[in-house]
Amino acid sequence: MKKILSYAFVGAVALTGAMFVSCSSDDGAVENNPTFDGAAVKTQFTIALPNTVKTRMAADNVQKDGNFLGIKNIKLIPFTTKPTAGTEALNGSIVELSNITALETGNNSKVYNDVAINTGTKFFLFYGQANVDDGFDHGQLATPAAADITKPSDVTFTPVQILTATGVCGGSTKGQAVITLLNKVAQTTGWSTASNVKLKNFYDKF
Repeated sequence: MKKILSYAFVGAVALTGAMFVSCSSDDGAVENNPTFDGAAVKTQFTIALPNTVKTRMAADNVQKDGNFLGIKNIKLIPFTTKPTAGTEALNGSIVELSNITALETGNNSKVYNDVAINTGTKFFLFYGQANVDDGFDHGQLATPAAADITKPSDVTFTPVQILTATGVCGGSTKGQAVITLLNKVAQTTGWSTASNVKLKNFYDKF
């Protein structure tokens, strides 16, 4: 009899400490599953988040004290062996889950039903991003599409440029004025070689 075993996984990118659990209701889950096609079976996933988060960033921006921002672009990348080298082949297709906008009250979890998991899967890599679009406050990352991921090393997070306008300081006249002022201060003659200790110290710090 084939059986879907229970697994626990730790997410290592945006959700340090997150716990993943999948399970089946009985030993005959594969044979009794009407959607079984020989390659994948339907199962259930629970994603649970920790109650406490240690960080040096602003609390609201890192989802501390119940300020859950949501998770988007969730990908579960399946493997038959533990992916440690970065070159392991995927076990079939990547599982893409719908965005999480809210968690269950009291246990900080999200349940996904009828998730198709490739047979033989023993390990997952989990990736997700905060469900925000404001790059200025929260930052913004670009990630590859699922179709472009064939091994762990293909997964990259690249910062998205927030200010896209051209010119110094994005073309801002106020920003340009600050740059001009600082350049004039830096180019003032005499103080870089001043014998006055305090003046020379000011220059070095500048």
